Amino acid sequence: FVQEGFPLNGGFTYYSNRYYSSNATNVPFAANPAKAVALINAWAARSTEGRIRDIVSESVAAEAEMIVASALYFKGLWSEPFEPQATELKPFYPDGYGRESKLVPSMSTVGCYPYYDSPELDAKIVGLSYQGNKSALYIIQPNNSTRQRMQEFQRRLTPAMIGELVSKM
Repeated sequence: FVQEGFPLNGGFTYYSNRYYSSNATNVPFAANPAKAVALINAWAARSTEGRIRDIVSESVAAEAEMIVASALYFKGLWSEPFEPQATELKPFYPDGYGRESKLVPSMSTVGCYPYYDSPELDAKIVGLSYQGNKSALYIIQPNNSTRQRMQEFQRRLTPAMIGELVSKM
């Protein structure tokens, strides 16, 4: 989203369209920030099937010459769906096994899934594929997990570590 009259390099317009299927939309940031906000937020709502409605505020738009926005809405179907009737209440231990638990609806299934128990990270990873096998959800759980351990684990986990775990599955 670009301020009306803001000059753009032709290469920018070409490459953003070719490689990202995006375009530069002129909006009146300076003259009418409320209209610019409405246009950008309407785009976000359309692009995410209404899941994200407000990504920019008038105070931000009034100062902007350009806002680069991207939206990803993913709705995948499992390659091996969970059976709704197999969902049942099971104990969840937010502060570690053996401590106070909460009953939560839990899906379960039986099958062969990519899995790795990492001694390096003291964690397990399992992969659940979506139809077409082009994408998957990877669930990583530290062993003997507690809230504190999970927070520490999240702080030190990097994309490279995740890539390495996935490659060992």
